[in-house]
Amino acid sequence: MTRPARVIILAAAMGALPACEEQQTVVASKNMLSGLPGAQSAIPPKQAEGQPVVQNQPTATQLRTTGPNGRVVLNTSQIRDLMANIYITLQNNERDLFTEQLLSQRTTDEFTARGYEPQLAFDELKRRERDVRALFNRMPQGEFTPGVLRETVGEKVYRIRLTGHAAVGLTWNFMDSSLEAGQYKLRWFGAD
Repeated sequence: MTRPARVIILAAAMGALPACEEQQTVVASKNMLSGLPGAQSAIPPKQAEGQPVVQNQPTATQLRTTGPNGRVVLNTSQIRDLMANIYITLQNNERDLFTEQLLSQRTTDEFTARGYEPQLAFDELKRRERDVRALFNRMPQGEFTPGVLRETVGEKVYRIRLTGHAAVGLTWNFMDSSLEAGQYKLRWFGAD
């Protein structure tokens, strides 16, 4: 078969093929840093298939929302969100915001029962900020970090703990949180 004949047969065969459509798959993700102020992503927040995106709800990039009254509301629907908000409130010296929205009711009650203001919890973490950062740096995805164990240690109280080599040299190797009205709140830090 000559070259021009092959080209004609190939062209005819290609004409018989259906037109190819470009397919695009959008993958969504949420990482610990996605909620930091000013963080942007080209990837949309994850949603259930066939479900509309609900407006005015915290998304992967909204650790903080501002209500119509100007009040800041912190989203801690996952433990890693709680960690990110603890980090940010310590960095920004947001003592009252931390105490009101991140400290668990149980811990607040314990401070009060001992005659201490709950705001002292913030002061103690600010004093030990290096220990908090060291722990968080070794579990950057919170409960989703490889090597981190999540345990139930009480009624609606959860511990995320570093194990093995990752825990070596740390003052604290776990953080406890309690689930209150669908949001995780800081119970406290500790070491085994």
